[in-house]
Amino acid sequence: MLKNLIDEVILNLGNQNIVIFFDEIDAVLRLTFETDDFFSLIRSCYNQRVDDPRYKRLTFCLLGVASPTDLIEDNRCSPFNIGTAINLSGFKLQEAKHSLLYGLKEKVTNPEQTLAEIIAWTEGQPFLTQKICHLVVSNIKQNTDTVDGIVEKNIIQDWESKDNPPHLRAVIVRIFNRNKRTIAILERYKAIINKRGDKVRNDAYEVELLLSGLILKENNKLKVSNRIYQEIFNLEWVEYKLEEVWQLLQESGQPEDVTIISPELKEVTNIIWICIAIIIISFLSLWAAYRWFTSWVWLQAFSQNFPGEIIELVRTLILALGAFYFIGIVWRKEAYELFRSKQIIVRRWRRTFLFVGVIVFILSIYYHLQLAPSSLQKEYAVSTNIFRTCFIPYIVYLPYTLINYNVLALSWVAVSSYSAFKDLSKSSFRTNYLIEKLSSLEGINTASEYNNNSIE
Repeated sequence: MLKNLIDEVILNLGNQNIVIFFDEIDAVLRLTFETDDFFSLIRSCYNQRVDDPRYKRLTFCLLGVASPTDLIEDNRCSPFNIGTAINLSGFKLQEAKHSLLYGLKEKVTNPEQTLAEIIAWTEGQPFLTQKICHLVVSNIKQNTDTVDGIVEKNIIQDWESKDNPPHLRAVIVRIFNRNKRTIAILERYKAIINKRGDKVRNDAYEVELLLSGLILKENNKLKVSNRIYQEIFNLEWVEYKLEEVWQLLQESGQPEDVTIISPELKEVTNIIWICIAIIIISFLSLWAAYRWFTSWVWLQAFSQNFPGEIIELVRTLILALGAFYFIGIVWRKEAYELFRSKQIIVRRWRRTFLFVGVIVFILSIYYHLQLAPSSLQKEYAVSTNIFRTCFIPYIVYLPYTLINYNVLALSWVAVSSYSAFKDLSKSSFRTNYLIEKLSSLEGINTASEYNNNSIE
């Protein structure tokens, strides 16, 4: 029918150029029947330009929020490979002045400055720009209220209850589907916030974020679209949503490889450099204690049958290599999650080991600066030059102890115990899920037996 309408009516209206607009084209994604024929028709109109010159005057404009691959499955008849994408941007100040200054003039003394402040919040996003203009006109009182205060009070604070008509919820509804893909998209958005993954990659997750309007491209970089989105959809919001999705997936019996944070290769490289720094510091500390600032009392206490610093340096090498292997490779995701995630349970875990680390640090300081040197002095009856003989070797030995116990050993314990905790949590989820399934099957069997007895 549409083909007949175009061929018999629209193209015969005159000789002028014709543009047919289809708004909200993404609505076809919610249809229950096949829609490829519609897009094939558009392609066929383009192909008919060779045989029928009238079709050269015809142009289609599709408006909506969708990627071409979502709209049509058959790429052989897609109209998008012969079309032109039109990227829309927000209002610039000069563009907005023509239509929005008039409504501000009667309410504010400096309407152009006020509009500039509004654009600074919205980056010209049409809906938000008009909404804030309306809020300014409705709420500003004798110029005592500022644009910042109005935005903070009427949009950002308790935004979910004030998002009427809905806009902010509509921004995130596209990406938040409570599945693994949501986790990947949120992680990509988090990387953009942290300026770690803001380079344009043209991958599927980037496309979803762009289509949602949450981010935009600028000078081959990705950034959050405007200041309002930055304030509302911030790092805390991302962590909360990641926690919510992760819990839902685990409780629903999804595969256990669901993770909140996927570290990149550069994180492993950072661990290598940390291990190298640890080895160098340990070597200098040991060499200073045994060779540079040593004393006969220290060397007597730590037997020199085999150079003590060599044994302890080998111990450091083993600990550092083990830390790199287990923390940097085996438990890499758990380690990254433990050190960077803001989940409630992870924060508690981190605080616990921070507390333990502080206690170990205090005990190490006390041992090296008071207990051990005093014991050395009493054991060997040192009476002269006590500080140089007993205290200095322990002081220069202190960095080695702190690195091995506060850094390496404590990191091992923290990451390994957190990994074990996650494994137990996953096992618990799977066990509960299995129990629920068995209970459901038992209920079905009981009902079946009851029905059979009733029939008899």
